Amino acid sequence: MSQLAAKYTPKITRQIKRVNNLRGRPSSSFKFDASKFKEFEFFIYHQNPYIYKPASGILRLFETALPTLRYHNPDVQFTITKVEVNDPKELLELPLMVKIYGENPENVQTIDCTNKPPHQILNELVELTNARKLKKEEIPFIPLRPTKR
Repeated sequence: MSQLAAKYTPKITRQIKRVNNLRGRPSSSFKFDASKFKEFEFFIYHQNPYIYKPASGILRLFETALPTLRYHNPDVQFTITKVEVNDPKELLELPLMVKIYGENPENVQTIDCTNKPPHQILNELVELTNARKLKKEEIPFIPLRPTKR
């Protein structure tokens, strides 16, 4: 038997890196109470040729933090509503927001995301929902090399 350490195939290594990236870090990993909140709806604007700078915060949150939030909260539904405009004048009326739907139909909260950076939107979402920050021990990690048995 060879003395060299066992390795995964490159394809498996890429998949492990992707899963480890999805799991996030303790600073960006939160758990929502699924008994209180049933859905989060994100209104996203990303359309060419019209670039709208005030929409960049929620778009960046969608690209970076949302996969991690989905990974740690499989019991909560995350809905993405892509908003489009036909005329640049309509940009000022875009509904750039996050809607938080509670178990009761009357319990709907809204976060206005216009001109806000992604970390501020995430902080407001965590405050409104009293989300629990996950500890490092609670976040699964897959080692890049197989362990010896």
